Formats: sequence, structure tokens, C-alpha cells
Amino acid sequence: MRLPHVGTSEEEGLQTFSTALDRFTAYSNWQELSSLTYGENTAQCNIVSSIKFDRDSEVFAVAGVTKKIKVSYMDLLIYLSKHLS
Repeated sequence: MRLPHVGTSEEEGLQTFSTALDRFTAYSNWQELSSLTYGENTAQCNIVSSIKFDRDSEVFAVAGVTKKIKVSYMDLLIYLSKHLS
């Protein structure tokens, strides 16, 4: 889902937001598959501002206020989470 660009009408922006909200609220619950850390130990450094997935949802990248990008493999993260807990 892409956010509206500058110059987009308010109605188009509202429709884009409404569509995204509908997608997220269509589920009654979420199941946590894994958890990962990002940043330092301070709460301010743990702010994630962007998560992007590749086309096949095999790899994803997380970026935030630390100005570092963390790239992870989805399958490996879930596998390690199940077998190390």
C-alpha cells in the first residue's frame, strides 16, 4: 500500500487510508510468529519507521531512527524462533 503523493486530492488520500485500514481491521486477531530486536537498548532508538518486503516475501528490511537498515530472511527468522524457544 502506497501513501498518496504530494498534490493528491484529499479525497484520494482519504480513500487510500480507508482501504489500508480495511485491510488491517479485517482480522480479529494476530499471531506472533517471531520477534526481533532493532536498534540499541534505549526506547528512542527502537523506533522502526519502515518495513519493506521483497516481491516473494522471502526477505524483508527494517529501517528506523538509527539510520541503519536490518535485512532478514523470513523463513530463517521463523525457523530459529520455533527451534530456539
